[in-house]
Amino acid sequence: VINIIRRNLIDLPTNYSLGYYWCSGFMISAFMMIQILTGVILSFLYIADPIASFSLVMGLSNDLFYTWCLRYWHIWGVNVLFFLFFIHMARSLYYSSYSKKGAWNVGYILY
Repeated sequence: VINIIRRNLIDLPTNYSLGYYWCSGFMISAFMMIQILTGVILSFLYIADPIASFSLVMGLSNDLFYTWCLRYWHIWGVNVLFFLFFIHMARSLYYSSYSKKGAWNVGYILY
């Protein structure tokens, strides 16, 4: 079973044109955009008073379905973002990509 997982997930040979979408860097960017979008929308609902803010969030979450979904997309999105980031870094370390300084510099600048 471990050999099958290793052949299909770690040592899977792919075409160079599929490399950008196959690696988790594209998904990290997509989830980062989701985080930014939901964060900006949720920031419009922020009130500086703690009691009013709590009652507003509870009221919007109970009354409007989309606000509840938006809050949980934001929460789940950050969890998936960190999970994909750790997979991306582990894969880079496994393939000794740290020797390619140009690729690491681009990744550092992007994130």
